[in-house]
Amino acid sequence: MAEATYTRTYRDFRGVDFSSKRSECDPSRFNYLINMWRDYHSEQGAAVETSPGFRRIAGHFFAGTLFGTHGDGRVNGLHYVPGKDDGTDILVVHAGKELIVHDHVVENGKLKESIVGLGRIIAGDVADAPSRSIIHRDAVYVADGKEFFCLKSPNEALSYKTDLTEVFRRATDHAYVPTTYLNGQPYEQRNMLTDEFVEVHETIEPSNESEETYYILDPVPYPPRMLYAVYNGNKIPFYKRAPKPSGDSGVFYDEAGNEIINPSSDVVADGGDGYYGEVAFGRFRYVQAGDPITGEAIYGWLDWLYYYDSANKKYVTLSISESEWEIGRSSSNPYVTAIKIDGAEGGKKLEIHGCADPQKFSTVGQFKDAMTGNPDFSDGYTGTAKDAINGCTLICEFDGRIFLSGNPHLPNSVFYTQRDLTGYNNPFYIGAYNYLNDGTGSTPITAMMATPTQLIVLKKDVAQGSSIYYHYAQDNPSDDKITVDLQPRIYPRENGIAGIGCTGLACNFRDDPVFLSPYGLEAIGKSAVNLERTVVHRSSMVDAKLINEDLSNARFAEWDGYLCILVPGGRMYLADSRQVYSHKTGGQQYEWYYWDDIGVYTGSHQRYVYLTDRYGAPEEVEVDGKTYPTAVISGDERFVEDGDIKECAVGETTYKYVLQEDESGQMCAYLVDATDEYTGGTFCEATELISVGGRLLFGCSDGTVCVFNTDKRGDNLAMEPESYVHLNRRYLSGFATKSDDLGRANLVKSTIKNSLVIASKGFPYSLVTVEVRTNAEPQHECDKVYAGEYDSAHTSFAALAFNPTNECIAVVREREKRWVEKQLFFYTECYESPFGVLSITYDYKVAGRYRDK
Repeated sequence: MAEATYTRTYRDFRGVDFSSKRSECDPSRFNYLINMWRDYHSEQGAAVETSPGFRRIAGHFFAGTLFGTHGDGRVNGLHYVPGKDDGTDILVVHAGKELIVHDHVVENGKLKESIVGLGRIIAGDVADAPSRSIIHRDAVYVADGKEFFCLKSPNEALSYKTDLTEVFRRATDHAYVPTTYLNGQPYEQRNMLTDEFVEVHETIEPSNESEETYYILDPVPYPPRMLYAVYNGNKIPFYKRAPKPSGDSGVFYDEAGNEIINPSSDVVADGGDGYYGEVAFGRFRYVQAGDPITGEAIYGWLDWLYYYDSANKKYVTLSISESEWEIGRSSSNPYVTAIKIDGAEGGKKLEIHGCADPQKFSTVGQFKDAMTGNPDFSDGYTGTAKDAINGCTLICEFDGRIFLSGNPHLPNSVFYTQRDLTGYNNPFYIGAYNYLNDGTGSTPITAMMATPTQLIVLKKDVAQGSSIYYHYAQDNPSDDKITVDLQPRIYPRENGIAGIGCTGLACNFRDDPVFLSPYGLEAIGKSAVNLERTVVHRSSMVDAKLINEDLSNARFAEWDGYLCILVPGGRMYLADSRQVYSHKTGGQQYEWYYWDDIGVYTGSHQRYVYLTDRYGAPEEVEVDGKTYPTAVISGDERFVEDGDIKECAVGETTYKYVLQEDESGQMCAYLVDATDEYTGGTFCEATELISVGGRLLFGCSDGTVCVFNTDKRGDNLAMEPESYVHLNRRYLSGFATKSDDLGRANLVKSTIKNSLVIASKGFPYSLVTVEVRTNAEPQHECDKVYAGEYDSAHTSFAALAFNPTNECIAVVREREKRWVEKQLFFYTECYESPFGVLSITYDYKVAGRYRDK
């Protein structure tokens, strides 16, 4: 067979394929890839290049300074609250059980170089568990499984004299108090976040006969306790009266049953019938001879309300009628159902502000069940309605409202917020009717996401029934005005998809609703959003690795056109929204990239390099009474991997060395010097992700917060070499081509000498190791190439190429003979030495037909 020369070129690279055999990978994809991506901001965005390094911007190592001992717990959440460009924007780090606020983190539209030292604790008792958040209007709302709270930027830049209480707001402390009844008609739902309520009677008309009015409290299924009243627009200071206790006319009791000798300095006698005393939010014990209902003697609590009319200098009664009171019953305790107003004026408005017993939450039944029913859950959960909301771990915004779910005791329940009397949605108003039930079993809801037209609720894999539910928004179609007033907006459910469950993450990634399943990244296709129930796979290229990760503890972030999936261990998968393709099984899928070693190291130390010149060092040194000759290593720089670093002072110069044997076995003091690089230590993985102002931040298990160095760019928009460092540490960056038989598996080939050429992006100081593997030879190094342009800022000439252009072409010394398949590996141990590949080309000739030996 006559010899002929052929050329093989790899170009237009599209990402990595972990899921195909190395010989079945598409030539335009990498069979292996680590810490590489496409930088679309660079002038040469076509290159697949080294991923950016990162730097620390906040961390636990500043604990103990004047800024407080904090931040040394696992980062459970990162929450950015945008503000003005005057320092009112804040980043809140949820580390351990603490919330630490950093102010003025963005300056002139860019993330500040460092926010270390600016942090202050705003809460120290939140859940030591992951927290999730959304931006709603001008604040961030957070659910952490312990409580539902808000983070709000201050009105002006923070100072260390600033009161931070308004930055952190608990929902239960700032809950909206609804008007449950208006003129005797139901008006607003009870708020599950508070036990307080208001009842309003807009027009009080006195009786013609007695000029006193009985106001009958509405028959609601909770025993009210009146807190205060507002009459004619004025808040009435309460005076409470206790009937004369049997046998002791001068004794008062507080709600706990303790005797009060002098309840107030303002006590006013009232003809021997009792006493007036200003006692805030309390109730007095009373004894009544006969219960109007049963006739039995009862002991209970009674509120008697008065206010002082300063204009007329007299007390005005706002009280329960002593002779004609009405008693209701709740279990064995009486409660008030009517009050009497003496001297009421026509046309005046009365508001009764009350507080009921804590609500219970039940997912079945009517309004009464939701308020006071005894829930029957499989795990015996008997929490209040507040517990139901505060126990949520998932949060989402849809239709201008906040939706909460993920309470482990309520696996099927979704709650949502309500508009208040201002007409605006109030994030701290979750009505008693405002919940959805998706499913009936114990399979929990694991994620929620919003599309423009639907709320999608996802559950774990279920053996039967649906794992994905759809809700659309509509105005309440009821003809009953009261029903519409109570619940003006409803969210009917449509049947979902069975079988495919969500492990815990979902988002609408550039109008592509995606979620993580045990099988990888799934999407609800466009047809599904339009009610065709289909799920499309999106991660076939990386499933071989991705599905073996702990996806239940993964984290999402949308950043710079990528969907970043951070998994435990400091690994991250990046789906490229600008690179999609049609998979052979049908449907569009993403191209993928893979990053590793995302995290920090505690206990690391500086790395040392052997010196190649003596630099005036003495010929020998003495250590512990023994003399050792000093030595240097010739050739390229080599790092010291082990050995204790010792010092020797000669005059004003200190030399460092390590004791080691030379090739002859003699112990020598090898001269070394410290570098800026660090090594050793214990790895603390990244645990949380967030995108802030186009920058990708992550928090680690030791409380450190870092940011990728994509803001370190030069005039050509390419990142500076100094950006390619993992917090003063080197990291591996590289790829492998497919194991290529060139479509001729029956032929033996040989590479033509000096024909392997790599066209690369012109980074300074770019040393690339090239290895090769064939069916005949195991993987081995064949060359190192300098794929870079000249940069006088780098003084290590061992890895410096003098190429003045932005694109570099390097010839690789590779000449493998008699191979059927060949695979190429390119990598660098990156420390300010990135590289990027544009194309790889080599020539070969056919050496004959393959014959089995």
